[in-house]
Amino acid sequence: MSDEQQQAEATGLQYSNIPLKPTEPNQELTKAALEEIADLPKPILIHCAAGARASGIALIANAIQESLSYEQITQKAADLGISLESATPEAIFAGEIYRKVGRKKLVRKFEENL
Repeated sequence: MSDEQQQAEATGLQYSNIPLKPTEPNQELTKAALEEIADLPKPILIHCAAGARASGIALIANAIQESLSYEQITQKAADLGISLESATPEAIFAGEIYRKVGRKKLVRKFEENL
């Protein structure tokens, strides 16, 4: 058990760690992260070393939850100061699928690509 996990659980929080790597897109891990986000009690804290992976995955999870259109995702990213030009491979992959097939098919597309 990591020190981070021990500290979180000592305060009564649930802990989950999905090791997304910025240089190695992994559809299975991205899907796992989205499922964890959906299943964990809210509010939740998502973090990574630089913030890009956490921001991207949080934006995707929020888009799914709120059924946002691709245009709304783009606007929300701009409002939050998230640059989609420097998005992680996972966020780019999910964003491209989202733009092409819409919210209802996003999670199914992840499952098909595993």
